[in-house]
Amino acid sequence: MNSPLPVRIISSAARAMADAATWWAANRSKSPDAFESDLENALKLIGLHPGIGARATNENCKVFAASI
Repeated sequence: MNSPLPVRIISSAARAMADAATWWAANRSKSPDAFESDLENALKLIGLHPGIGARATNENCKVFAASI
């Protein structure tokens, strides 16, 4: 199997992910790590199959490479 490609995430999405992870950890005590685990798995799938989904078209987006 190939290594996943880096996934670029715009800064507003990164903030939303961080906010969701914080909320989840505070409000889902029986499974506080589930959101981060599911997000990590989703980013790996996107990195392994980069042709799935719609590509961002706004070239002015500020992005960073998510480490997965």
